[in-house]
Amino acid sequence: MAGTSLFQIVGEYQTLYDMLTEYTDDAEMEQVIQDTLEGIKGELEVKAEGYIHVIQQMEMEQKRCEELEYEWHIKAIKRKDGINRLKTALRDALVATGHEDGLQAGDYQLKVVKNGGVAPIIYDHEEDIPQTLMRIKYEKDAKLIRQYLEEHPETKWAHIGARGTHLAIK
Repeated sequence: MAGTSLFQIVGEYQTLYDMLTEYTDDAEMEQVIQDTLEGIKGELEVKAEGYIHVIQQMEMEQKRCEELEYEWHIKAIKRKDGINRLKTALRDALVATGHEDGLQAGDYQLKVVKNGGVAPIIYDHEEDIPQTLMRIKYEKDAKLIRQYLEEHPETKWAHIGARGTHLAIK
């Protein structure tokens, strides 16, 4: 039964469970149950090993993707910084040479222009900003809430849930 799916194996365990829960004194039936149990266990072991191989391959690929993502992120930051340095050098050169209003550079027209949007706010003394101009942000503090729930288990607005499970592969 090499083509047996994990779902089918679980179904076979359910069938076996049903067989075991029915009362029987028949020795032949006991042997059938024992043989079925051994066969299903073997199928599950083979299937589980196949799953583990796929999981390990996918874990290696995931790790490499994360490494590549990091490497490309660093490259993107370096490219952005390089672009900004070159643009700043060109802008400064245009200003220094009096060409703010325009310079033809081959197929390109360069010009120093003001940024759009609203003007930036520069805070000279942040500590002197009136409280009426401040925003208060409330956030849940999970550590404090957990402590409160442990001390007040009858609380209606929250409760501590059961821990989940995961598969350990060694």
